[in-house]
Amino acid sequence: MVIGFDANFCYLMQRYGRVNSHKLAFADPNQDIIAQARKFKPGVIFLEAVLPGNFANDLICSLKNHPDSCHIPIVICFWQEEVISTFQSCADVYLRLPILYENYTTALSQVAHAVEENG
Repeated sequence: MVIGFDANFCYLMQRYGRVNSHKLAFADPNQDIIAQARKFKPGVIFLEAVLPGNFANDLICSLKNHPDSCHIPIVICFWQEEVISTFQSCADVYLRLPILYENYTTALSQVAHAVEENG
């Protein structure tokens, strides 16, 4: 599941997903994210961390604290390094924007490895 406001970010995630034959769902950040996570049942969430205000932080807290979504790995996509310290305990993987294809596939591998380790 991809959560982002920037059309270029969403398009890039769509392209990378297609190359890997991954089925992607695009969550509307203006709607109930937990309900969308329940509906789409994503294996991973790609979150554009440059969302306005504290939205990204509130969103991650909601996802990680809700029983229906707490198990879903989150990949935070960011421009600025301070994002890492802000979301240090929340994200499973960090991806620096702009995202290169190799970094996208590496992030998916890291998520898969983390899921295997955590059972």
